[in-house]
Amino acid sequence: MKTILQILKNLIVLFVLCVFPTGIFLIIEYAVTHEISRSSDYAPLCTLIGAVLSVIVFSKQKSVSISVQVPSIRSMLSMLGIGFAFKQCLLYMLCLTIGMNITGSLNTSLFALVSMLFITPIGEEIIFRGILPDLLNPQKTKTKLSFAAVLLIASLIWTAVHLHGMSVASLLLFADGVMMTAIYLKCRNLVLTILYHAALNASMLIVGTLNEKHYGIAAVICVLILIASVFNLIHLKHSSASNAECNTNLKSNG
Repeated sequence: MKTILQILKNLIVLFVLCVFPTGIFLIIEYAVTHEISRSSDYAPLCTLIGAVLSVIVFSKQKSVSISVQVPSIRSMLSMLGIGFAFKQCLLYMLCLTIGMNITGSLNTSLFALVSMLFITPIGEEIIFRGILPDLLNPQKTKTKLSFAAVLLIASLIWTAVHLHGMSVASLLLFADGVMMTAIYLKCRNLVLTILYHAALNASMLIVGTLNEKHYGIAAVICVLILIASVFNLIHLKHSSASNAECNTNLKSNG
């Protein structure tokens, strides 16, 4: 019971820290213009500020330990490829089975692109993958049950925050949350999930627009990228395992 109360307390603190910058911006905007009309424009920046504040607070409490490492080029390419193509392939499957429309476009202003590809992935990954899993598992338990519980709850929170109405496309957000949370819990490297998230956002713009005139080409490209990325990741894992085994044999022979 004590652990549950601690988790709830930390989640409330995280929520307040993340919402606080947005509240300040809204107050400033209303004081200057007497209206609130551009909240979506500065939302990514507010999220990043909230993420930084959260890291500072929870790091001082030693509740959170974010792992950031420079991955190999092949690992980065795999994350970019899977992030770009995974959701798009799911959407193509839904399009073939239930005839869902998957075309679309986003705001392509310079600030919107910078926010979508850099600010939003960094801010949200710090919060939802770097901080949230540690807060949901304060005892740092390393069991399959704790892994599954953190994965499920963190993904549900991610989905609830991003959900805009009940639809099949919106529910695919849960799949995004599961993928990115699982990657971080397995690899403990926030850089990988940031790359995945950035590629996911890029695919929403590039593939969504491409589908309007070149649906078949876009589908084939996404499938090929996903297959190549997964194959590269599997080969990389096997190579790492072989190198580790080789090093162990050399040490034992020495």
